[in-house]
Amino acid sequence: MSIVPSVRFLSIIKQQTMKTVNIEGKVRTSTGKAASNASRKQGMVPCTLYGRENNISFEVSESALRGIIYTPEFFKVNVKLDGKEYETLIKDMQFHPVTDKPLHLDFFVLSSDKKVVCEIPLQPKGLAAGVKAGGKLSQKIRKVKVKGFPKDLVDLIEVDVTHLEMGKSVRIGEIKVDNLEIMGSQAIPVITCTIPRSMRSKQSAEAAEAKSAS
Repeated sequence: MSIVPSVRFLSIIKQQTMKTVNIEGKVRTSTGKAASNASRKQGMVPCTLYGRENNISFEVSESALRGIIYTPEFFKVNVKLDGKEYETLIKDMQFHPVTDKPLHLDFFVLSSDKKVVCEIPLQPKGLAAGVKAGGKLSQKIRKVKVKGFPKDLVDLIEVDVTHLEMGKSVRIGEIKVDNLEIMGSQAIPVITCTIPRSMRSKQSAEAAEAKSAS
């Protein structure tokens, strides 16, 4: 299904460099539920490193993780274990349902020659033409799934909405970023400029009045 762009001159602006956060962990010699609970009682969070021939179980202090788990930002994580460093992305996070404390984190090791699938935050940029005309900008999707090599990943995709008119949408199929494949149905709306209810009511009243007068 082909999608006709609703926005002319749509452009995507991306950050030139991707932020990297460094953390240092300790390889776990004991695993299992009891060992994990013991680690948590000591203020440590059990973690797993994937993407290698053998997965590595390790732990990181909860305080060291606060800067990377309670944020909407997207970045690479440089994990240091026993003198070795691994360039990774956070694959999954588990939290306690009541306290919201981290219970477990999964990290995926990046390889320069292998593409990776991840989600990158989206952000509208500019003042939409439809907003100037009285419309309201609504962001339907906060992140988009992309596929690409680690060197091409960006921490943010900014969508130029300057030419977005009232009643129109930017869809997945219209987002373009160099060397990255945007995944998902092309028809899904990402950012929409909606017509306010008051304006719709006024338009309906004017249309009804014009019809009765004709």
